[in-house]
Amino acid sequence: MNHYEVLEINPESELPEAKRAYQELADQIQQALAGRNPEGEFDGRTLRQVHEAWKVLSDPKHRLDYNNTSTVKAWMLSREIDVDLAQQVCEGAAHTKLEKQARKAFAQSKEAFNAG
Repeated sequence: MNHYEVLEINPESELPEAKRAYQELADQIQQALAGRNPEGEFDGRTLRQVHEAWKVLSDPKHRLDYNNTSTVKAWMLSREIDVDLAQQVCEGAAHTKLEKQARKAFAQSKEAFNAG
């Protein structure tokens, strides 16, 4: 079972959709473990697998690297998933993350300049 199957999302899903899936699934598993939802079915998925899937798929660079593995590419192709579109989603998220980091660094350097 790959990370996309664990979180029950499509490789073309953007970060907000992946986050929502992660939160819902993690909550369901935690409730089942606490005995509040003993009928919960998770197809053998554990909380650790869900966290690992989220850790990889929530980081654009890790997700891009993960998508480039031959196993995941073969899985996407077997389900007729647009591999190029999945890559563009990762690259767009990476670009947004870098842009935010650059803006933060600029604001910090501006503050330091104004303070000094």
